[in-house]
Amino acid sequence: MLHIVKNNYFLTDFIFENLGETSDVRVLSHRRRRVSAMRRAIKPWVAARARPRGCSAYFDPDYLSQLKAIPSTDDVLFFDIDDLKDLLILRSFVATERPWVWLWNPVRDFLKSSRQAANFEARLRAEGFRIATFDPQDARTHGFCLLPQVYRDVSLTTGARQPVDVFFVGREKNRLAELLRWKALLQERHLSVDFHIVRDRGIRHASSELDALVDAPMPYAETLRRIANSRCILEILQGGQTGLSVRSLEALFLGKKLITNNLRLREEPIYDRDRVFLIGLDDENDLLEFLGRPTPEISKELREQFEVRSWIRNFRDSSAAELATTAPGHATRGPMAGDARPVVHSASAGHGPARGQSPSCPPSSIPRQCGQE
Repeated sequence: MLHIVKNNYFLTDFIFENLGETSDVRVLSHRRRRVSAMRRAIKPWVAARARPRGCSAYFDPDYLSQLKAIPSTDDVLFFDIDDLKDLLILRSFVATERPWVWLWNPVRDFLKSSRQAANFEARLRAEGFRIATFDPQDARTHGFCLLPQVYRDVSLTTGARQPVDVFFVGREKNRLAELLRWKALLQERHLSVDFHIVRDRGIRHASSELDALVDAPMPYAETLRRIANSRCILEILQGGQTGLSVRSLEALFLGKKLITNNLRLREEPIYDRDRVFLIGLDDENDLLEFLGRPTPEISKELREQFEVRSWIRNFRDSSAAELATTAPGHATRGPMAGDARPVVHSASAGHGPARGQSPSCPPSSIPRQCGQE
């Protein structure tokens, strides 16, 4: 059985809410308690030594009991849980020989330095964790298993609002100048826009910028309604991300065009020049022509590559392949930092990839971007 321990992020809840519990998949919520500043300051490896004594100060006791009840032969996947202290403490409650972590953010987004990244990787591997990511650069740099981005089927109808040409939603995150440039560029071409830019705290803005910002994030249900009411989504990624974004999958699943600065989309199966406009590659003078072209039909098979049930099957295939290449009798704790990769072997070479290469995550049912970077 596969036990998915998910965070409590609204988008995670949305992706898993219709999955339900089946005979072979169970979804648990990561229930962390609020702790004092003193406990927050304790180093992860120090806190982990207190296990299991004192761990109820960090986590709900019922949650810990559920983790302890998981058989050692089952798979456990920590979905988008990247707090090192949490993972090290919880490892003592999970008897499985195959704990996995899937990272939904690039490592450079939640760790401040290469030294912290190396420590994060080494500590998890020393406790037997296998690490997977959606980000090809992290897979190459750290030897993580590369699994695709994930979304779910969603069916929406347009509301009573006047349809708009281009929609953007998100925090400014040092992108405000570029976002305002695009807003002006679109309006100069007499295109209607709907921009919901959430102001970052602690940033001083000119009065002209404040007029373009809002204080409150948009509820996700409203975000989906506005996407459904738009012809195209604008996406401006922060520097460094190389994996597919959720925004690109929203466009895919809802049948919308996409304007994005993620040039790597050219290498993805979702790319179609009639549906995706690449900032920095396509000519901005051709925007009207791009938006005027019919949006190509999106096949069910293409969407299914990224749908959550397919994603789970892909993960289980990767876990099975890792298990098949681990010799019987090995300790349950995994490789140390020097072996910076999951134990998933390359079919062509007969051994796993070297650091700097993406590990291969067989078998053939896994989409093209998984392990073929």
